[in-house]
Amino acid sequence: MRPSPAGGTLSFEHRGQQFTLAFDMEAIARFEETTDLSIFEAVQGLGTGRPPKLSVLGALLQSALAAHHPEVTRADAMAMMVNPEVQALFADGLTGAMPQSGDAGEDGETPPVNPPAKGRARGAGRTG
Repeated sequence: MRPSPAGGTLSFEHRGQQFTLAFDMEAIARFEETTDLSIFEAVQGLGTGRPPKLSVLGALLQSALAAHHPEVTRADAMAMMVNPEVQALFADGLTGAMPQSGDAGEDGETPPVNPPAKGRARGAGRTG
């Protein structure tokens, strides 16, 4: 993974208050648990003219803020999204947090990037 600036955190000011985004594995896991979407499902439309739903972006921003600002709600995060500085930092942080083709893991091996399977219903193939 390419690290985000400042070691995985990005800071910004919104309405006179300082905030810190942390785009790390915990933020991604929090987002996936909250939305029941994989990070890949959530961002697959970026750059194709089909951006994710606003509710998805708000949940992702809230997840990135939660480590340093657990009091921030999704509604608060969505209100922050109208700030152009927040939009730019959010995009930079998200891009830096996503595994890129050719990125090597700690062992020097390139981890597989597994986009969601197309045409398979959620939970298909599960038994129990």
